[in-house]
Amino acid sequence: MQFEPRDQFEQRQKKLEQIQALGHDPYPREFRWTDTPAALLDKYSRTPGAELEAIKKEVRVAGRMVSCRLMGKAGFASAFRSM
Repeated sequence: MQFEPRDQFEQRQKKLEQIQALGHDPYPREFRWTDTPAALLDKYSRTPGAELEAIKKEVRVAGRMVSCRLMGKAGFASAFRSM
């Protein structure tokens, strides 16, 4: 199999057009977060898992994910935290 730069460019252009056709900005300039990781940790660190599952609060958090482990139905993400 040979690398074809033109092919790859055309595929990317097609995906870009699909995103735009759906009405999304492919290069957003802002991210509206709802909580900080520290605030979530303070608020929910002592809450049992069953209660968290019942709450199912949706949040948007800005940060850098440094690892992600998928284990069956469960997933674990580790974020970079500066002290």
